[in-house]
Amino acid sequence: MSRKHRPALSRPAPAGTPVSPEAHARQVLDAGRYREAIELYKNLLKQERRSEWLDGLAASYAGRAKELASKSMLQEALVIWRNRSTLCGKSLVEGPYLDWLLRTGAHDAALRLLTPTGDAVATVDADLETRLAAVALTAPDSALAQLAADSPLRRHRAAAQAAIAACCRGDLADLDEQLRG
Repeated sequence: MSRKHRPALSRPAPAGTPVSPEAHARQVLDAGRYREAIELYKNLLKQERRSEWLDGLAASYAGRAKELASKSMLQEALVIWRNRSTLCGKSLVEGPYLDWLLRTGAHDAALRLLTPTGDAVATVDADLETRLAAVALTAPDSALAQLAADSPLRRHRAAAQAAIAACCRGDLADLDEQLRG
């Protein structure tokens, strides 16, 4: 039985060419060795909190999460993306996070992206709201309860559902009336 040879996590530079830890972390990231890059950037950040190292860590997390998602390991990719957000101060909604949530059926979690957290002022991204409109149409009332009362997704839900029902019945007059509403 053959055994897979696992490369060492850290590959030393050839003798005579000293490489700084920062340059080494960058090389590892550029080579697509994301797990190793995560560890290297975390070690750098233990020494000092620099924005370029945080960006490197965020890029490493993003690469690793996308790598996992490409293997259909979406739950693991979501965890990595949340770590990226928490540790690097990056927004959850940038990138593929929302798509992964929807693909895993985590519609409540997707709708929670529209709610302010803590003392944050509610500034809702219109594109995000548009992308979640279909989810709002099919989500249970309890999932929509977390949205602001004046949210367009809550305000227009009943009319949108009535319009869809009228369309399914072939009642064009009612459809037109509901769409105007």
